[in-house]
Amino acid sequence: RVHGSTVWAGVDFPRSKSPGRTLETLIARHAAHAMLLHTPAAGWGEPAVKRVPCYQVGGPYTKDTPVSLGACSLPTEIKRMVGHLASKGHRRILIPTEGLGEPMRLAVIKGLAEGAGGKPEAGTWEDHVPDFPESTPEAWDRYWQKSFDTLRPTAAIVFEDTHLLSLYGYCFTRGIRIPDKLSVMSLNYENRFEWLAPRPTMMRYPAHLAIAHFQQWVDGGLKPSGCRFFELEMIHGGSVAASPG
Repeated sequence: RVHGSTVWAGVDFPRSKSPGRTLETLIARHAAHAMLLHTPAAGWGEPAVKRVPCYQVGGPYTKDTPVSLGACSLPTEIKRMVGHLASKGHRRILIPTEGLGEPMRLAVIKGLAEGAGGKPEAGTWEDHVPDFPESTPEAWDRYWQKSFDTLRPTAAIVFEDTHLLSLYGYCFTRGIRIPDKLSVMSLNYENRFEWLAPRPTMMRYPAHLAIAHFQQWVDGGLKPSGCRFFELEMIHGGSVAASPG
């Protein structure tokens, strides 16, 4: 806002099949001179930077695109989280995804395999990263049921606040005690979840570092500044314990 007016435009990234056309419409509608993409789906970064100066917060990117991006490294952070769980004996670790797209799902699988090491007890590591495509409470309850029946996880890693609430609700109604029967970690930090019992172990994004990187992009004339990956801070709670076996 220091440099002019700003507009927040909501976009359903997974459902929008024509990023270029959608971007053209948004740019024309708001007479935009620059753009900030917040965790876009695959295929959005390249057409965005071809049209206006663009800064991307999270999400996938193409290496040969002149990108300005601030994010965490998904495979690195998943590897850290899985390593923390593996150190407590967990091998059946469930990591459901929703609308991440195949490149980011593969990054999650890579982090899981490297963090756990060796082979899974059953199936493949891909089986531990199912896609939950429908974003409704009823659908996620069915997804949890199917995944628990087939994988019998002792730990789970979730990405969003809604995913965490869904999992806590599922465990409560099924009599699955956290962390006695299931350890839970969240890649997303929400201050209000400090009130949950047990308090979940969450990963917190270093907002002050990310804002400084974005400000450098603005001060540098909105020119491509490359990628900057920030390490997340692990905020320990009471949702992780030794594997029940």
